[in-house]
Amino acid sequence: MLFSRNEDIAVVEVNCVSFGSKKVIKHGQTEAGDQRYRCKEHGCGKTFKLSYRYKAREHGVKDRIVDMALNGSGVPISSYWHSYHNT
Repeated sequence: MLFSRNEDIAVVEVNCVSFGSKKVIKHGQTEAGDQRYRCKEHGCGKTFKLSYRYKAREHGVKDRIVDMALNGSGVPISSYWHSYHNT
């Protein structure tokens, strides 16, 4: 995410969390009023937000949990790792 200032207007550049593409459009709002975005890159179509209330929803967390499970790290170590690295 890149912030730039153009006179009195702040511009936020949004990139797809999966592809890194700049072909992103606004895609409505959540019930809480947070802006959702959708990737328009061919074959992606992922919807996402810039920030999440629950850390487990952030991009990449599921992959880290699966990796820990496949490498023999149990739930106690993975929950310790998650809390240690997200402070």
